[in-house]
Amino acid sequence: MPQNLSDPPVDTADVDKRMRKLFMVNGFFLSLTLVVIPILLIIFQPIVANKYPVAFGYATVGKHATITPLKNYPSGRDVTALFTSPASIALDLVSAGAIMFVFWRGVGKVNGLMMGYARSFMERKQWSDAATVLASFDQSGQHFLDSTGEAHYMLVQAYKMTGKPKSSEKAREFVLKNRAKSEWAAKFRADDEGRTGGTPTAVSISETNAKPKGKKRRF
Repeated sequence: MPQNLSDPPVDTADVDKRMRKLFMVNGFFLSLTLVVIPILLIIFQPIVANKYPVAFGYATVGKHATITPLKNYPSGRDVTALFTSPASIALDLVSAGAIMFVFWRGVGKVNGLMMGYARSFMERKQWSDAATVLASFDQSGQHFLDSTGEAHYMLVQAYKMTGKPKSSEKAREFVLKNRAKSEWAAKFRADDEGRTGGTPTAVSISETNAKPKGKKRRF
């Protein structure tokens, strides 16, 4: 894997090479999480249930809980009560949240790198490479990955420079319609004002990304 994944790539072949290795790393950690968390739940739920029996759905008689001693697990009804209790379900939800965190963290890492690569290609006027990298943000069902509209903003220029005016206009419409409050939609509206006699301020992609910005969502 390259020493620094954020370094500008040479071309799309270089991007593919980096992404394959990154997916392997992310896939390994996600698979590890999917295996480790269920094992930990199986091991520790009976232990925690013995310590906090009421929370795991067991009634109490006086000061004592009606719970099977840990050494006797598993034992049919007790196991069912254990793994369907409110506390057990809560632990399951936490574990599911941990798995989804690992998954979306990986997605955010990939998307962040792809955006950085696209900016690099745009600044070097490698329009075809930029369009290829950004195409994933323009697929049906994946538009949500472009939460700010920046990917489609760059796609407008990339498509236009590679002779795809219809795709360029479609990307522009997406930003104006679905990311209407974003800075990228504002730039398109400024361009429109300029064509109709307004006085827009021209800002290049490289200048825009050089400016300090507030905290944004990762994807």
